[in-house]
Amino acid sequence: MTSLRMQIAINDAVANAQHMQGLVERLRAVDPALAQAIEGKALIASKTPWGTAVATLAAYISSKYALGWDESTDELVALGGMLVGSYIMRMISPARITGIVTPTPLPARIVTPGAP
Repeated sequence: MTSLRMQIAINDAVANAQHMQGLVERLRAVDPALAQAIEGKALIASKTPWGTAVATLAAYISSKYALGWDESTDELVALGGMLVGSYIMRMISPARITGIVTPTPLPARIVTPGAP
């Protein structure tokens, strides 16, 4: 599907949806990645915490054993690895987190302030 056709199909899905679950169902047929990003997932199923832990561990091990620095420097490098790893994992994991163990279901209707 070309980009323009996909954009038109997404716009039609949004315009014709009556509620959030209907929107996700329509988008799943057109653009499954967008539907998953809207629907969200559980934190335990996300790559974010696991990637951050691996980045922290890799930074600590490399500074402790490969570079031979003192303990406080090793911990600072591990902290920097955790910070950088968390930003990188959030960039590559676009789905929003809606729960810890299980994803929270979408509300049937979203009420915006000031709407009739």
